[in-house]
Amino acid sequence: MAASATKTVMRLLALMAAVALSACVIIPSSYETQAFGKSKKFAVVSVFASPEISSGSGTGSGIGFTVSGLIKAVSDESGYHNDADKILADTSPQILKDIGSSRHYTLVPARTVLDHKAYRAAEAEDTGIPLGFGKKWLVAPGYKFIKSEDKLGKLARELNVDAVMVVTLHYSAGFTGAQVGGLVAGGTHSGKVMLTVYAVDRNGKVVWKDGADASSDNSIGGIGESVNFTRLHPLLIEATRNATKKLMENVNSKVASL
Repeated sequence: MAASATKTVMRLLALMAAVALSACVIIPSSYETQAFGKSKKFAVVSVFASPEISSGSGTGSGIGFTVSGLIKAVSDESGYHNDADKILADTSPQILKDIGSSRHYTLVPARTVLDHKAYRAAEAEDTGIPLGFGKKWLVAPGYKFIKSEDKLGKLARELNVDAVMVVTLHYSAGFTGAQVGGLVAGGTHSGKVMLTVYAVDRNGKVVWKDGADASSDNSIGGIGESVNFTRLHPLLIEATRNATKKLMENVNSKVASL
């Protein structure tokens, strides 16, 4: 098989993995009353995302790929490279800022966490994604991939905080338009983000889990369902802000009702 053909096949498999990941749903929310309060200290210790920006239906009714969209998405054409590393790096600081805005806990600054000797000594876990065709989770710059409750509980004790938090993201392009036999499509693309968080206390118990998904306020037009991810980038930033805003509104309303 020619090198270019092999490369295309590998990208197609990676895109299929992104499709599988995008089928995940927002987790049921759970809030433990005792976990929240003005005196409580939280620390974000892991921020990671699925490795590709996927494409799909803007209505949430399904992925809805067309053949033309799949081929374009795995090609070498400029703007159609769908790795999520840049958008994760560009959105994670804003996510942390927004999560730190809650009045129901105090968030330890990111730099304090990352520079702590306990965090530097913490062992990262394997980032491999089950059934992900060899793909790995992307981890935000400076952070480690840590998600097991035992390790998170230990880290909470060593960082001297009440709970540590894990943030997970999935970026996608929501498509709204028409298809003809699965071969062509025309319409618009919006940025979409699915964000989930969970917090583990010093005993290794999950005391908070919630999530939010949101779309960008704006969209871009296109002929064919394939997405120009370079043009989509600012819409994904917009969608991320909307998702974190929605999440924090959830926190304020649910904690107030406890």
